[in-house]
Amino acid sequence: MFCRNCGSKIFDGSDFCESCGSPIRKTLRANRHVNGTICCPNCRSFDLQATVESTITSSGGVYSGIKGCLGFLLLGPFGLLCGLCGRSLNISTKHASIWLCQNCGNKFRNAKDVMDENKQLFIRYILFSMITLTAAIVTIGIAGSVIAIIFGFSSFVCVVSALVHRYRYKRARFEYESYSKK
Repeated sequence: MFCRNCGSKIFDGSDFCESCGSPIRKTLRANRHVNGTICCPNCRSFDLQATVESTITSSGGVYSGIKGCLGFLLLGPFGLLCGLCGRSLNISTKHASIWLCQNCGNKFRNAKDVMDENKQLFIRYILFSMITLTAAIVTIGIAGSVIAIIFGFSSFVCVVSALVHRYRYKRARFEYESYSKK
């Protein structure tokens, strides 16, 4: 831990900085009261600042080769213009609440938020795997084995993704429970 006044290293349990003499424990108690039981997983400090991190992604707005080829097959050379249809630009933003440790500079998310997010993703991937497995079973008799293999592989990928998010959910749940007990 470092002193907020002079920046020199101080030892845990010290009430005052050895270099400048500024009080240390009063700041920690006040921050512990404000932030509850949340502490930095790196240095176990309670001196945290809540911030919001935003991610902006954009997609679309370009020529679609698939639509152009299908249009060419159906309408001839004028069908190539079909690739220009639906060129809208989609912009999505995602906001995540993060904690910034004032002691060590570590950025981390609240374990409960990570736990809830991974639980939702686990359920979503399980549903996707059930849908694609059903599509694989249905297409075995109708469309042939190649499409059934594609659906079966995508179902396998969804199951693996679901297991990854289940592991992340359990790890975040363990962290959340261990922090809430302290």
